[in-house]
Amino acid sequence: MALYEQRLQTDLTQIRHEILLIGERVENALHNALSALFTQNDALANATILGDLGINRLCLNLDRLCHHCIIRHQPSAGHLRLVLSVLGMLSELERVGDYTTTISRASLHMQSQPAGSLRQDLDAMAHSAGTMLHQALTAFATQEIPLARNTMQMADGVGRQLDVALADLAKEEEQHPDRVRFILDMSTVFYMLERVSDRAKNICEETLFMVAGETKPEKVFTILFIDQENAIQSQMAKAIARQSYPTQAIFRSAGLQAGTIPPSLVDFMRQQGCPMDDLRPRALETLSLTEENQIIVSLEGPVRSYPLELSFHTIFLDWTVGDPPTEMADPPTGEAQYAALYQEITAQVRGLMTILRGEEVGSA
Repeated sequence: MALYEQRLQTDLTQIRHEILLIGERVENALHNALSALFTQNDALANATILGDLGINRLCLNLDRLCHHCIIRHQPSAGHLRLVLSVLGMLSELERVGDYTTTISRASLHMQSQPAGSLRQDLDAMAHSAGTMLHQALTAFATQEIPLARNTMQMADGVGRQLDVALADLAKEEEQHPDRVRFILDMSTVFYMLERVSDRAKNICEETLFMVAGETKPEKVFTILFIDQENAIQSQMAKAIARQSYPTQAIFRSAGLQAGTIPPSLVDFMRQQGCPMDDLRPRALETLSLTEENQIIVSLEGPVRSYPLELSFHTIFLDWTVGDPPTEMADPPTGEAQYAALYQEITAQVRGLMTILRGEEVGSA
C-alpha cells in the first residue's frame, strides 16, 4: 500500500473511531437523562448536563479532523462519502446531546414523577427513541442497510406516540390545572424524545449515503383543500394544482359535506385546459386523515371551524379567494366570477408551491 493510501486509511479509521465514540457518549447521556427523570436523581441529571460539554468538545475536534482530511487527501467516491456522512452525523449527535441536557433540566424542575397514562407514554417514547438511536448507530458501525431502513420507518410511530402523549397531557391539565409547571416540563420531555427519533432517522440517512450513495429524497407534501361542499373552490384548487404541479405534491380535496359540482364550472375549467370530469365531491367524514396530510388549506372559512383533529405536524392555511357565482347569475357574470376565482386560486397555489419547492417550481 502506498504511503498516501496508508495515511488516508489511518485518518479514516480515526474518523470512524471518533464518531462511534461520540455516538456511545450520546447514547449513554440519553440513558442517564431518562434514568435521572425516572428516579428523580438530581446528581445524575446534573452530571448529564455537565457531560454534554465534553461531547461538544469531541464534536468540535472531529469536525476539524474531517475538514483536515478533506484538505489533506482530497478523497473521492466512498472515502469522501464517509467523511461527509460523519460531518452530517456530528450535527445530529450534537443536537441529541442538547436534548439530553434539556431532559435533565426538566427532571430537575419536577417535584413528582409522572404516573398513570403519562408514565406509560413516557416509557413508550423513551423506549422507542432509545431503540432508534441505538439501531441507527449500529447500522452505521456495521453498514447494515436493512437495519438503517427499518429504523427510519420507526419515526412515524414515535410521532403517533407524541400525539397520544400530548392528548394525555391535555387531560392532565383539565383535571389538575394547578400542575402547570409539571405539564410544561413533561411536554418538553416528550418533544425532546420525538426530536431524538428524528435525529436517529437522519443518522440512518447518512448511513445510506455512505454505504450506497443514496441521497435523502425530497419531501413530497400531501395538500388537502377543504370548503363547505367540495363543489367549487376546493375542487378548482385541486384541479389547478394537479394540472400545474402533477409530480411535486399529492393533492386532495373534501368538504364539510359532499355537494354537486356545477356543470358551468366543469365547462369553464375545460376551457382553461384543466378538465374536472374525474373529480367527485367528498365529505370530510369519509376521508382518512393521517399524518400524510401535512398541509390543510381552507378556501371557505378558517380551518379551525371544521371538525378536524389536527396533528402536531399539520400545517393549516386559510385562503381568501372570493365567492363563486350564485345559481341565479347570468352566464357572462358567472364566467367572470369563475375567472376571478380561478386567477386568485392559481396565484395562491403557485405561491404555496414556490415556498415548498423553490422558485423553479413557481414558474411552472
